Amino acid sequence: MSTFVLMELCKQSGVKNVIYQLLAPSITLNLDEVEENRSYAVIIDKGIRYCLTGNSGIYDEEASYVLLTDRTPTKQKLIDNEIKQRKWIKHPNQIEASPDDVINSWENRFHFKLEKNEAVDTAMAKGDGLFWVMPIDKVARQIYAAIHR
Repeated sequence: MSTFVLMELCKQSGVKNVIYQLLAPSITLNLDEVEENRSYAVIIDKGIRYCLTGNSGIYDEEASYVLLTDRTPTKQKLIDNEIKQRKWIKHPNQIEASPDDVINSWENRFHFKLEKNEAVDTAMAKGDGLFWVMPIDKVARQIYAAIHR
């Protein structure tokens, strides 16, 4: 059974302070049922139509998901992983959200644990605001060794 993994849907906003929001994870599709057209291919998986097109103006209107690719896709090109995914044209989770909307969506999604300094009783605990302190030359050697492994 051949499969193809569609890229995740993300939204990025801002210039200096960037918010990068994952709207939908990647999707792995079964390639058993693929309809090919001159300009696009439609993968039908679990009754849902996923259209991949090399031309953003030409795609299957019935598809719930439409993804722009670098060239006209075929089933064989998908199997051979010769298609590069560019961007989502249509996705059920595409939304226009302000930074405030994004921040509000985080409500009750984080779990914080307050660290108590007296609870940290190790040789690495070096006092208020310091946890792990090493000489710069030792850190540099370890980073260099890790890069060249």
